[in-house]
Amino acid sequence: MIAPRGRGKSALAGMFARTLDNACCITAPAKTAVDILRRYAGPGAPFFAPDALLDRCREGMSDRWLLVDEAAALPLPLLRQLMGYFPHVLLTTTVAGYEGTGRGFLLKFCETLPCWHPLRLDEPLRWAANDPLERWLTETLLLEDADVLALAGTGAPQNTAAGAAGAGRWRIGKVGARTWRRQPAARQAFYQLLTRAHYRTSPIDLRRLLDAPSMSFFTATAHYHRQLMAGLWLVEEGGVTSRLAHDVWSGYRRPPGSLVAQSLAAHGSAWRAPRLRSRRISRIAVVPTARRRGIGLAMIAKAAEQAAGEGRDFLSVSFGYTAALWRFWQRAGFQLVRMGTHIEASRGLYSAMALLPLSDAGRRLTLRAADGFERDCRLAAGEQQDLRMEDWRCLAGFAFAQRPPEACRSALIRLIHRSTLPLPALRLWLTQPMP
Repeated sequence: MIAPRGRGKSALAGMFARTLDNACCITAPAKTAVDILRRYAGPGAPFFAPDALLDRCREGMSDRWLLVDEAAALPLPLLRQLMGYFPHVLLTTTVAGYEGTGRGFLLKFCETLPCWHPLRLDEPLRWAANDPLERWLTETLLLEDADVLALAGTGAPQNTAAGAAGAGRWRIGKVGARTWRRQPAARQAFYQLLTRAHYRTSPIDLRRLLDAPSMSFFTATAHYHRQLMAGLWLVEEGGVTSRLAHDVWSGYRRPPGSLVAQSLAAHGSAWRAPRLRSRRISRIAVVPTARRRGIGLAMIAKAAEQAAGEGRDFLSVSFGYTAALWRFWQRAGFQLVRMGTHIEASRGLYSAMALLPLSDAGRRLTLRAADGFERDCRLAAGEQQDLRMEDWRCLAGFAFAQRPPEACRSALIRLIHRSTLPLPALRLWLTQPMP
């Protein structure tokens, strides 16, 4: 059930729950999110936290219906697991919302379901139809996307760039914030391309398009009709002082910004990464009908060429790891240098980081980081390894500074394999599932 805010979807779901005579389970990201639903469902409507409901399902509890309110705010892997235990499921969500999650839920999740039927609620109940304030907010923040709403109405993906794929030719160029201000239609097309491709896109990104410093944008347009086919968004990182870089590595400082550069220092051995100047690929999107034609790779190559000419040391990217996505970044020339240790709740994937070196300093950094990552992988596979200088440096940061134990796990494992000391706490933590 898809509806903007104020249309009564939670109330309607509650009325439906009442007709089921409690033969249903209700869940939501938070108990407060289902206050309206439970008010209409009646006092006997059972609510379960998502993780608690999953545990009960694994123990054998079953019902005919699962009702999920604000479904787009749940981690999609968890939602998919829950749905597997019920023959019938009702999901409610907001698509055109300021959170920026509903679009991705519809495009990334519902598109993969073997059978789903969209229900639409359009008429507002909390305010009058065509309310001027709601209309102004929707137009200003570009909350409504015709292509996404069309998908919600048909249950099938739409052709968002008819004829674009057949062109086979495109023009790649850099776009500045001034261009966005002078050409609002181009800005809207770029932003809506992002909303269709990335579930986290929200109006805060629209603001960054207009006035955020240290941003770079590239677009690919078809030669013959100048239709937008792809977009690339990069963010400046690094360039900090040696003292600050060391404090990041030591665990004493974590200033905002420089996601990849700081992470390589704080969680890896590449303490020099924040000192080098780099650009991180924040978003990349290609219209569905133009994918697998090399447009994305061509944009990255253009961005890398310009970054190298402007003295940047490397390009970086952070992404939810899948084999298919990693193959794309490999083809673009990136090398994998870090993998997260925990599955991200929002994506249900491990976070990966990769680098594309552009200078001699960038190549040395990438080589060391990639070598360290591969060495840690071999250690996890059971290879016996000696302690190197970078291990002793990491252990010193763990013992005498504030480096977290997770960042030093590999070095600590090498230590307990070689040390004759008891080290009971370390050995228990590293070899058994204990905190």
